Amino acid sequence: MLVATAIRPFFKTDCGLTEIAIDVGYEPQVWSRCEWCYVAFGANDKIVGYYTWRTHGNYVELDQFAVHKRHRRQGIGRDMMTRFVGQVSAWKLAKIVIPEEWLEGQLFLRATGWKCVSFVGGKMVFNRSLPE
Repeated sequence: MLVATAIRPFFKTDCGLTEIAIDVGYEPQVWSRCEWCYVAFGANDKIVGYYTWRTHGNYVELDQFAVHKRHRRQGIGRDMMTRFVGQVSAWKLAKIVIPEEWLEGQLFLRATGWKCVSFVGGKMVFNRSLPE
């Protein structure tokens, strides 16, 4: 199983996000309008996935999450979600909002202790009690 060799913030000099965005049906370069963008690299030091999000008070909204089609089902998405959930927890944010149609994200959040508490405008709101 291939896993991401590195997950780090996106730099403007990084190449490869447009191909992945188009592959999954996202608008290219939407990450330039997001508050945060992280990229995952494969064994060949090429970008194989990315995720973008924005913070809003005590919650975070996951805007985009994508793994290139040639690198799916290899643990990269799980690595990226683990990193994302770790960041959210470290910042003591109690809610994550994701698109309603993203089944894999729902399953991952549920498996890691998050609970869907509401639906708002085509999005699901997940909550988890965090330690003080």
